[in-house]
Amino acid sequence: MKIIFDDKTERESLIDPDGKGSYYLRYLWINSKNSNEAFLENYFKPQEEDADTRNAPGSGPAGLNLRAKTKHLKDFWKPHNDIFYEAWFNGELVWRVKALNPISLTIDYIEVWKSKEYLEEKFTTENHKSLVEGILESGFIIKNWQPYQKISEEISKKYYDKFVVSYFKEQNCTITTPLMGTRGRKYDPRIRAE
Repeated sequence: MKIIFDDKTERESLIDPDGKGSYYLRYLWINSKNSNEAFLENYFKPQEEDADTRNAPGSGPAGLNLRAKTKHLKDFWKPHNDIFYEAWFNGELVWRVKALNPISLTIDYIEVWKSKEYLEEKFTTENHKSLVEGILESGFIIKNWQPYQKISEEISKKYYDKFVVSYFKEQNCTITTPLMGTRGRKYDPRIRAE
């Protein structure tokens, strides 16, 4: 699905939300202004483990991801990461993936949430604004699909399953949260594969 922004730039989404149901899609396209080819090529490749670039408690080494390229913003990253950690436990975050978008030449952060109000509260703080400004000043371009798009549970699950397949085929996709139910996991993709 092609999205045209106010500045006339275009991005292709890896999801086509149906505009139904009670879930909301938060979708970001991220690319590097200066070295996008290297950014895309190395994003999912494991690098040496480093306390500043770990994705979440218990996650493995990160590739040349956004956080690895913006270590100087670590004081802003922690509250940002805490949003996902909290939402994973309270059931607000249904699922989250990061995937290579070969059409837009971006890394797409794709998230499904239960509440638009929760999204608006968490992603409009001064800390979040400062983090975004720092990322932009570090040479990245971020496009944010606004307003948040409605997506049904059924369509959300269809796309999640598609990303799980890509994840297991190691096709430039990472799942940063398993599919969630209210206050708990429905299943973890690593468990489903067995």
